[in-house]
Amino acid sequence: MTSVSKLQKKLLNKKVSNSAAVKWRSDLASWAIPQEILDQAEVAPWVHPPALFALPSKIADSPSHVKAREVISETDSILDIGCDKGYFLDICRRFGFIVQGVEPSTSAMEYCSFIGIDIKKNISEVTSTYNAVTMWHVLEHFTEPHFMIQKCHGLLKDNGLLFIRVPDFSSFWSRVLRQFWIWFQPQNHYVHYSPKALQYLVNSQGFEVITCISRKPNNAQTFKAGLLADRTLKTSFSYSQTLKKQLGRIYEYITGTEIYLIAKKR
Repeated sequence: MTSVSKLQKKLLNKKVSNSAAVKWRSDLASWAIPQEILDQAEVAPWVHPPALFALPSKIADSPSHVKAREVISETDSILDIGCDKGYFLDICRRFGFIVQGVEPSTSAMEYCSFIGIDIKKNISEVTSTYNAVTMWHVLEHFTEPHFMIQKCHGLLKDNGLLFIRVPDFSSFWSRVLRQFWIWFQPQNHYVHYSPKALQYLVNSQGFEVITCISRKPNNAQTFKAGLLADRTLKTSFSYSQTLKKQLGRIYEYITGTEIYLIAKKR
């Protein structure tokens, strides 16, 4: 078996009672999860825990993911750059999309391989073209954003769509909190963006911006989904988030502001 984290191993090997499975189905049903995923939760809820635990906060009325599904046609192809453990791509393929990811983390690549998602370690290894390219809080980690946007342009089919989410450095909380802002991380975030700057960057590389807004990345429902996931982990698997992580989530919920952009290839 490909190496996965201790928690994932525990979840994958955990035997869940029928009553627990029914409880999971009830909890997940409240988030309007597709029927085939509910069936999986009832029959074999331990098969792929991230799809069950992370799913509510990932796609249930999450503005960016819902919008992406509305704009892209089913059976279209999606390239997710910086896909981590492939949670977003896993959901996309359940809706019929053809998926491909790029992720430099070895452990994340191993996990994606374990659940059957094809991942490339570097964007230079990607040779196909796609209907959509997504970068969820990834672009700020690159020191040469012009190159990245240019590369995305080349990887898109005609009229393909580019989806980007990045921290909004011009936001109210960023200006007020300055170096204490949740996403002021100079050791990880090399380029900071305002909506105007991001639009200029994307437009300069052969795209037409369709929408670009500043917004909170989470709403009350996705915040509640995170609490539901924590409760499920604690009651069913005796796993609790640290106090630091719990406080960090609240801090991010209050102060986090991001830019969400959709652009079409010209």
